Amino acid sequence: MPQLDFATRFANWLATIEPCGESAVDPIDFAATFEVLTGNPPCPLQRLLYEQHFAKGHIPASCKLPTGLGKTSVIAVWLIALANGHAVPHRLVYALNCRSDVDQTTNEVEKYFDNLGMLGLSENLAQHVARGQLAVNCEWSADPSRPAVICGTVEMIGLRLLFSRCGFKSRALSAGFLGQDALLVHDAGHLEPAFQKMIEAIRDEQEREGRSPNFRPLRVMELTAISHAGDAKSFTLTDDEMYKDVDECVNAKKVIHIHESKDKAKLAEDVAALALECGERFPGSAILVFVCAVDDVSNVVEKLPPGSCEQWTGTLPAYDHDDCGKKLILERFLSKSTSDGKTVYLVCASEVGVNISADHLVCDLSTFESMTQRFGHMNRFGDCKDTEIHVVCLNEADSEE
Repeated sequence: MPQLDFATRFANWLATIEPCGESAVDPIDFAATFEVLTGNPPCPLQRLLYEQHFAKGHIPASCKLPTGLGKTSVIAVWLIALANGHAVPHRLVYALNCRSDVDQTTNEVEKYFDNLGMLGLSENLAQHVARGQLAVNCEWSADPSRPAVICGTVEMIGLRLLFSRCGFKSRALSAGFLGQDALLVHDAGHLEPAFQKMIEAIRDEQEREGRSPNFRPLRVMELTAISHAGDAKSFTLTDDEMYKDVDECVNAKKVIHIHESKDKAKLAEDVAALALECGERFPGSAILVFVCAVDDVSNVVEKLPPGSCEQWTGTLPAYDHDDCGKKLILERFLSKSTSDGKTVYLVCASEVGVNISADHLVCDLSTFESMTQRFGHMNRFGDCKDTEIHVVCLNEADSEE
């Protein structure tokens, strides 16, 4: 069976891994191994990323694809490439722009580790989470040759790369482990351009300064939904590859309606009114609400029916997200769950970029990058046939009069 073949080969690799990342074991099958780790067969994105890049020791500068196509599974792709002895770094550092994203990605990595643990193969792998209000586990930095996955916010990862945010004696150690023999994956890089420029500058400076055989510099890959024409270093899918297996997601119907608001003080009220109207026209649906200001999140929630809505911002402590995850309202947005006939609302601040999907969206106007991120959370799996997006635009000229 594929699981047994994977278990045998993976155990051999973990027992014989060398600091240089080379291995003498026979190649393991990518598709079978990927399914063992994630529980799903690989889609064109994961398969081509492995075959055309990671298997050749090449890390693309950016991976530009629509949201919802499984970019987070780059962690599993990297792990298989490392197991097969390809020239990829020993550590994968996954940076995200808010704590809720870190928590969700950490849960995904724990699933990979649990699947390995069932086969008795996870003890030689290390995992670390770097974000606020979480106890620090230094196990990942005890051995430079030990494969590790580090998930953290851009603030925590960035400060440690710059010899900060930790104790005086451990600053150099953290910066060394994060900036050497590491692949730094910046998810939703279009939302944090300053951080992206910083890690690219660190990478470029390392490439300029050292080329010795024992030098294993930082590798950087940006995950983004924003495509910039003319970027030859980007990894993406052709039209044929894009629509072959993910046509339902890419071509999911999303109709946009624009509404005007003339009073900034009533912006939250206008957004809430549209959300209620949408809920009345589509009973039993899951409606997502995005607003730029965190204060407006509470204002919108106050105007929605009690017991039918939940609020979520990236600044909430981790235990609040854990409590939310146990509620049926949030579960309607986190998975392909069937409707129970009740209309539910999830009100979020702009910085929340977790893997959620809604039937309809009501939001205020934001930057192009933020709006792209919001739209990516709509009809994510192509299940809804009549998705509506309502955008409230503030008429600044009228509001100033």
